[in-house]
Amino acid sequence: SDFLQRLERILVALNEHIKPQIVERFGLRYVDRLDGKDIENLSTLVRSEVAGIIVSEFRDQIHQNINESLFKLPGKKGQILARWGLLPANTTIDPSAIEPINEPSWVLDLDMSLVERREFSVEDLMSDAQEFAERIYTFFRWAVTPDFLRRFGGEI
Repeated sequence: SDFLQRLERILVALNEHIKPQIVERFGLRYVDRLDGKDIENLSTLVRSEVAGIIVSEFRDQIHQNINESLFKLPGKKGQILARWGLLPANTTIDPSAIEPINEPSWVLDLDMSLVERREFSVEDLMSDAQEFAERIYTFFRWAVTPDFLRRFGGEI
């Protein structure tokens, strides 16, 4: 809710001072990253469908593992591009959003967007932002375990 309030202030200011006429793409993106000991405990922090092969007997041989799925939501606007996996040190899957770090890490990158040419409307964009945040959060809560939420101070 704090993010959405700040986004609305930005969109209102943009509308007042720049007065954009159209929007071609609008989206929200959340990136979560685990590193250090948390990667070793990945099987207790995320669902097996998300952890995948990196929690198998092949773990020590896997240098990098990236999964990508594009979800089209029936009856909903937009789509979710979900990427997750193990990154080696000093590597990224998207330099514009995920900064490389000096150690291996595991990322969960959720990007929901709508690509559609339409009139700029603060009200419509905020409605989309609310819906996108709810959908991304639903995916995040599905992907992580109660152990993840306890570990990082979330509500179970």
